[in-house]
Amino acid sequence: MALKTAPKMQIRSVSKRFRTRKSEVEALTECDLSIEEGEFVTIVGPSGCGKSTLMMIAAGLEEATTGEILVDGEPAGLPGPQRSVVFQRFALFPSQTVFKNIEYGLRAAGVSRPERERRVDDQLALMGLRKFRDAHPHELSGGMQQRVAIARALVMRPEILLMDEPFGALDAQTRTLLQEEVSRLHRQDHYTVLFITHSVEEAVYLADRVLVMSARPGRIKTDIRIPRDADWRAEDIEAAMGYAEFSELRQRIWSLVREEIVTDD
Repeated sequence: MALKTAPKMQIRSVSKRFRTRKSEVEALTECDLSIEEGEFVTIVGPSGCGKSTLMMIAAGLEEATTGEILVDGEPAGLPGPQRSVVFQRFALFPSQTVFKNIEYGLRAAGVSRPERERRVDDQLALMGLRKFRDAHPHELSGGMQQRVAIARALVMRPEILLMDEPFGALDAQTRTLLQEEVSRLHRQDHYTVLFITHSVEEAVYLADRVLVMSARPGRIKTDIRIPRDADWRAEDIEAAMGYAEFSELRQRIWSLVREEIVTDD
């Protein structure tokens, strides 16, 4: 009988408290989450519930007050190439070309020049950026800048991709196109993804599982599995939203989020 392997990522009993001049604020309390290799997990919840704080702790960019982050059953430690992060704001180097922005992490990791060239060229093709190789960020639309940010994360071949509201600053049309692009990339390459969003529709469309967080102090309130064989999976998001099953999932999850907004008020 084969031994069960550890989940790809575990967030184990994570709590976070921030001290202010006058008091202590509890942002997260006893958060527990396991993500299997290749799973796409989205997190939704009311504003201020600690979604982004949880993401920063998972990425190693913020220290938990209590609890731990494990990758393959081992302490995750400091940020590294095994966990790549995409933020809402693109965080590109304005003086660098698209190629140089995507290449940055590889150069810092000491990857050879021929290998950097090959891997960046692959990402340029994958993300539809070949024509913009020598452009600078200010010459690109917001959607194209976010494509560069995603390519910069993927070029590192991360074991885990962490995305914190990556489409939140984009217009509706561009957001739709990138949702479909990320869904396609996940089906193609089976990345392990933890994705924060305010959009319930986005969460349902992209995820294998949708987690709903409670109002602050945030914790995982509900874990809802999305069927991989759902008929709408192969559709674009506009068509998917027309399916009764999609609509029912969206309504169920929104009701859970709404309960927390009302509670928080």
